[in-house]
Amino acid sequence: MQPIPANPDLFACVLRLTALDEAELERTQGHRAHALFLALMQQADPSLAAALHDAGRSKPFTIATLQTEARRLRPGSSYLLRITLLRGELFGPLARLFLPTERPLLRLGSARFALQDMLVTPGSHPWAGAASWDSLLDGAAPAEELTLHFVTPTAFTQGADANGHKRVGIFPEPAAMFGSLLRRWNDLASTPLPTDLLERVDLLPSSYQLRTEMLQFARSQQVGCVGRCAYLVRGSVADRRLVHALARGAFFLGVGYKTTQGMGLARLDERRAAAVTQAAPDTAEGGQVGAPAS
Repeated sequence: MQPIPANPDLFACVLRLTALDEAELERTQGHRAHALFLALMQQADPSLAAALHDAGRSKPFTIATLQTEARRLRPGSSYLLRITLLRGELFGPLARLFLPTERPLLRLGSARFALQDMLVTPGSHPWAGAASWDSLLDGAAPAEELTLHFVTPTAFTQGADANGHKRVGIFPEPAAMFGSLLRRWNDLASTPLPTDLLERVDLLPSSYQLRTEMLQFARSQQVGCVGRCAYLVRGSVADRRLVHALARGAFFLGVGYKTTQGMGLARLDERRAAAVTQAAPDTAEGGQVGAPAS
C-alpha cells in the first residue's frame, strides 16, 4: 500500500457497513447516503454537521454508494459507501467515530447498519486515497489527451430557461466538465488556479462511450451519463499541466451536479494520460500540440 502523504487536504474514505437485518436496497441510495453522512457527522461534531448542512455552492464533501445494483442484504452482509472530505480538518472528527468499542448505529432508509471500518490508505481500495492540493499539481504532466470515467450518473447545470426552471445537460461537454472542476477547485483549494485557464486551452472530445441512467431521489428523478469520454488538450505546456491537475482532482471533487447525493463519481485514467504524454513530442511553451498517439 502507498502511504498517506504528509499533511493531506483531501480524503477519499470507503466506509464498510455491516447490515444488522435483512434488507432490500434499491440501486439508487445517494440521497439516503447523504442523510447517513450528516447523521454520522452529527454524532462526531454537531456544530460541524450544521455547518456542512448549510454550506453553499461548493460543499466540502461528496458521497456515493459503491453498490451499483439492487441488492438483498442479510445480517452480516457488507455495504460500501464512499465519502470524500475536501478540507483536512473534516477527517479527524469522522475518524474518531471508529475508535469506540460501541460504534454508532446507522440507517440507510429503513435498513440498519453498524459501522465496520473505514479504508483511506492509498491501495487499500480502488476508491480510497488521500492527497494534498499541491500533490495534485506536482504530479501533473502536460498531457495531450485525458480520459475520464463517469461511474455514477453525471449531469451539469446550465443556467435556467425562460420560465426560471433549472436546465441540466447530460453530455460531458469540455466547458461544463472542466468548468465544474475549476469552480470547485477554486472554491475549496489553498492554491487556486487561473480563472481564465479554460479560455487559454482548447479542449475537444476525441472519443466517448456513454449511456444514460436515471437516478431516483426522494422527490425527483435525474438522468445522467455513465461511461468514458476522452478529451484532446491543446495549449501551452504550463496550461496543459494545470488541466491535467484538474482532471486528477475529479477523484476527490466529483464532477457536475448533486455530487453530495450520489452523482458525478468519476476518475481520470492516469495510465492513458501517462502513455499519451510519453508518446507525444513536447512542444515549446505557448505552442500548439498535434493529435495524440492512438
